Amino acid sequence: MLPWFLASKNKKKPVDTFYSELCSALNSAGIPLAKANNPTFKAFLEKYCKRSIPDTDTLLKFYFKGMRI
Repeated sequence: MLPWFLASKNKKKPVDTFYSELCSALNSAGIPLAKANNPTFKAFLEKYCKRSIPDTDTLLKFYFKGMRI
């Protein structure tokens, strides 16, 4: 087993499935990812999903990777 200071460097942050699936659903429905920044849509998602919705740039950077556009 590696010491804690080495082990932490080797671990990747797990991808949150909710955000990956949100990107996938928007993409599949033909909804531009930028619509996630719309204040009304964002408030709706946050209210009913009980999750904060990151900015479009964050979604693109961390969760949209490898997805077909």
